[in-house]
Amino acid sequence: AVCMAGLFHSVYETAGQRHQACNVITSRPRLRAVLGDEVEQLVYLFQSANRAPCASARRDGLWDAPLGSSFVLPGVLPGQPREMVCGPELRAPLVHLYWANDIDQTTPRELARHEYAEDVLSHSWRVLPLFSGGFAAWIRRLRAQARRPRHCV
Repeated sequence: AVCMAGLFHSVYETAGQRHQACNVITSRPRLRAVLGDEVEQLVYLFQSANRAPCASARRDGLWDAPLGSSFVLPGVLPGQPREMVCGPELRAPLVHLYWANDIDQTTPRELARHEYAEDVLSHSWRVLPLFSGGFAAWIRRLRAQARRPRHCV
């Protein structure tokens, strides 16, 4: 589901609201029928996850809610409520989508690799246990590159 959602992650909107492949309000039922409920839900929530603050006021956001608990995403697409409560099962897929997109959009220069590694680790320190497989190996490489990870507070 995460890989398929990665292919369609910005179909409803891109960051900065510059491009929209389809209207979220009118196209959701059709996309759900084609992609399946699980994939479409990740696509629908991706832009909210992409804009979720590193630290939320109530410590209930994507990046700072306790592991295993529900978390809140900001509503950013037309028709979304101001806040959306998501079940804990959505957290790992959304975090993986977030960083896969970031890697795709960002190619750290050789000189900036330490800073990039520190940024990833400080942004993700609370959710690091969610990383598995290739993502866990990526985090291990980033830890080796980082000079000193800072915690996001």
